[in-house]
Amino acid sequence: MIFMFDSYDYRNFTMKDVMIPLDIIWLMYDDDFNFVIANIQQVTPWTVKNQEIYKAKFASKFILEING
Repeated sequence: MIFMFDSYDYRNFTMKDVMIPLDIIWLMYDDDFNFVIANIQQVTPWTVKNQEIYKAKFASKFILEING
């Protein structure tokens, strides 16, 4: 799944009710408008004990979620 936003911002995610491992990839453009990976975060399945908020380290415009 890809999330596309109109502007750059620090976007945080929580994975409530997601039962599979995922990777979140924060993307941005470089000066030549090529995609650059700003950060990759491995996400563990959501449980009552694990309600982590995955925080962006960089402002991004695109977020990609893929199978972990």
